[in-house]
Amino acid sequence: MEYHLGDKVLYDEEEYVVFWIYESGFIEITSDILNNCKLVHYSEVIVVRE
Repeated sequence: MEYHLGDKVLYDEEEYVVFWIYESGFIEITSDILNNCKLVHYSEVIVVRE
């Protein structure tokens, strides 16, 4: 599945918006990101609750 920034994604029966798409490698996961985001699909994307 291909994701684009701003796409709405259903995850655990809640709606999220695609916030970050990995090209490769890693980003630093801060507590702020963890409080507001979920990591899904084997770290391909981060989605954020609206």
